Amino acid sequence: EEYADNLEKELEAKVDEVKAVIKDTEISIDYTAYPRPLELAKFLLDRGFNVSSVYLDGISPEDEEAYNYLVENFGDLTLKSTIHPEGRVVDRDNANVLAIGQKAAWFNNTHHFVNIIEGDGCMGFKGLMNILDMMVEAYNEEKDLDDIVPRKAVGLCSNCGIV
Repeated sequence: EEYADNLEKELEAKVDEVKAVIKDTEISIDYTAYPRPLELAKFLLDRGFNVSSVYLDGISPEDEEAYNYLVENFGDLTLKSTIHPEGRVVDRDNANVLAIGQKAAWFNNTHHFVNIIEGDGCMGFKGLMNILDMMVEAYNEEKDLDDIVPRKAVGLCSNCGIV
């Protein structure tokens, strides 16, 4: 129990450290980055981070409790689909957004993103601390979005089976 208490204190100290760096930067999360994206959004929002959107195409049973909490406590949080056609015409002028995940980076057209898939092994207190460290790195260092997040069907019509 003492070990867990120490880890929790260490995590909260890391949160304060990261907030001092990224301040009120808008954050967008996608479902490919973390197995429970709504739980991650809840964690960050509860600690004062400016999470504005989560990209996902469904809510898993594991994330339902977090979803209900977010609806009740953070009604301004926007949930966005990655598979619906209207996603192709969204405003992509969000270069100052810090994205967690490649899809969030792509849809926001930001070069400031945490490049992880399915949590990248980040579990528990230590895993959250790793994600927080990666957020600082993403804030401070741009990544090559067009190189890392490959475009699919560039220049082809929506129904590639027709061409």
